[in-house]
Amino acid sequence: MRDVVKLIHHPDGKRYVEIVRSDLDGTFSFEEFVLDEEENAFCPSAAHWHSFSRFASLEDVLTEAQMHIRWLSSVSPKAPADATVYQLNWKILPGLKGLSCSEFRATRTDAPDMDQGVAFDCASDDERDAFLRELESHFAPQRFSNSASAFESVKAFVLEKMGGRP
Repeated sequence: MRDVVKLIHHPDGKRYVEIVRSDLDGTFSFEEFVLDEEENAFCPSAAHWHSFSRFASLEDVLTEAQMHIRWLSSVSPKAPADATVYQLNWKILPGLKGLSCSEFRATRTDAPDMDQGVAFDCASDDERDAFLRELESHFAPQRFSNSASAFESVKAFVLEKMGGRP
């Protein structure tokens, strides 16, 4: 088994790096995922061989990942090593002027689903709660013509606000 301890997203939303810790020996590894636009799913990048390397600390694996994945050094992962990863959920509800997004909630996860959902990390419960309030206030006045545009708008907002973090 393995636990995802950090997700680092490229600002374009089309690729990310997953930092994982092995439950067996506590070592760390990384893997880059790239959006396959035909499949509309994230797949391991062509250079996925990095996932076979093991590192003793989070700092070591981040340093190594930045050496092998060019864009990673330009994205500063803001979250500390002890950040918690959350899966974001919300309701898309019909209204007279279109669909609205509301009732945002975050569930702690060790296996974020970036293909069908949105994940982010926070250093504390206070940071998580503040971000959920910001989502509510930002999306309360907005209306969408379809569910796909609502989903993509929330996902883009999360990626932008979290500065490349999940």
